[in-house]
Amino acid sequence: MKPHRFVRLSGLLGDYVHHDGSQGVLLLVEGEKAEPQVLRDVCMHIAALNPVSATKDDVPAETFAKETDIAREQTKNDPKNANKPANIIDKIVEGR
Repeated sequence: MKPHRFVRLSGLLGDYVHHDGSQGVLLLVEGEKAEPQVLRDVCMHIAALNPVSATKDDVPAETFAKETDIAREQTKNDPKNANKPANIIDKIVEGR
């Protein structure tokens, strides 16, 4: 492994490394105290979801546009949203 950049974190941290070392998650949380096992469980769930980025800003623009289009089509095709105007559909998609 060759780190490109790094940041020293301090505070409440949770961590998880997959049994074969292929994935790892480090989670920084806010607050005064946290249960270590809960932080580890959250990290395990993050690893299982295999996210493409850590934040919304890190998602490539083309991936974000593609996923937004998919969510928009799913929302439009949902029968309970049939009579909703376009601006409301856009807000629903943004919320997803």
